[in-house]
Amino acid sequence: MLKKEDYISLAFEYADMPEGIRTRLSLANVFFSRNYVNYAKEAGFKIIYAYNDEYVLPISVYKKICFSYAVFMSECYSYKCNDNEESRKQFLNHVINKLKKSMGIAWVSTGATAFFDVFPSDSERIPFGSHVADLTLSEEELWKNIHSKHRNSIRRAEKNNVYIVTGKEELIDDYLSLDEETWARSNKRTYGKSFFEKIVTGMNDAVVIALAYKDAKPQAGGIFYKNSQMSYYMYGTSANHPEPGSANLLQWETMKMFKMEGVKKYSFVGCRINEDADSKYHGIQRFKERFGGDLIQGYMFRSILHPAKRKLFQLLYRLKNGSKLQDIIDSEIHKWPELNKSC
Repeated sequence: MLKKEDYISLAFEYADMPEGIRTRLSLANVFFSRNYVNYAKEAGFKIIYAYNDEYVLPISVYKKICFSYAVFMSECYSYKCNDNEESRKQFLNHVINKLKKSMGIAWVSTGATAFFDVFPSDSERIPFGSHVADLTLSEEELWKNIHSKHRNSIRRAEKNNVYIVTGKEELIDDYLSLDEETWARSNKRTYGKSFFEKIVTGMNDAVVIALAYKDAKPQAGGIFYKNSQMSYYMYGTSANHPEPGSANLLQWETMKMFKMEGVKKYSFVGCRINEDADSKYHGIQRFKERFGGDLIQGYMFRSILHPAKRKLFQLLYRLKNGSKLQDIIDSEIHKWPELNKSC
């Protein structure tokens, strides 16, 4: 008799999925699209798809040195009417088992863009979410939902002749100049020009760069992934001393632009739950929440499939970088002992 995880199929190319599933994915988010597959090829990682007769899940597979690991950038997409938490959890458990046995994946984690309301049984997890604005509301309703201090900042930027430019390749250099300033404030380096070029080339019409300018000088920037279902504020940056209200105006104008294009939702991507009030994340999250979106809360999780490989990777990382490998889960998990007592 087949084990349940054997009913999970893996497609290593977009075209390998059954046509019936591919047809339904037009209603899924941008991480299920051919554009994202094209970006993966540009950036040097691979997208595979796990699916059964209820769900499909895109999986980003990376390889560093001799270690393969996977990231779930999106939640599962369901194409059945009887979707429920228990079946989603079972699907995740079966996918994890399949990746461990069939591909030798060392560990699996989730990206900040995903909305998982369940987690695999054998995983480390923390509450996590994103603020999401409903772009099907009228422009008047969207404006009313924005906090009064943000509205004042937007008006101030407009009064002081801050303007927004959207585009792609032609804006990379200006975006990069801001990105260098942003990372320098944390004593880190920018992702680099080639990183952003690969995004623009691969994502094609599913990516937008937006920049706020004052007197032809860039003040704040954002890079957004989008399709008809949702836009994602993937990367953000700002000058060391930007014109006040520039970042606020940038978000408002892109919200209006995506609304006009028929995009249904706008995700500000990433919200730590119970963040430390004295941390930089507190200010970032307050900035996002004041645009009036709902906080969609779920879980960020990590499953270690091969502990020895993970420990060796951490050791090599520390030797190379001089610091311990630490992600969001590592820095937040101490706050949630009850959630992880079964791990």
